[in-house]
Amino acid sequence: MINEVLRKAKISLGDLDAIMLGNGPGSFIGIRIGASVAQGLAYGAGKLIVPVSSLAAVALEAMELDN
Repeated sequence: MINEVLRKAKISLGDLDAIMLGNGPGSFIGIRIGASVAQGLAYGAGKLIVPVSSLAAVALEAMELDN
């Protein structure tokens, strides 16, 4: 699925500046799986992981829509 998204965007993993990781709130197992995938991708591509709070992302989107 990740390769498909990158292919549709016409970019490669090496083109990314960092790997974003949703770090919650969410299900414990879901966050662990996401963190594992992000760590594998970041390690393989030599990229940093940037954690993002799902709650903060939703709040930011709401503020942007309000303005």
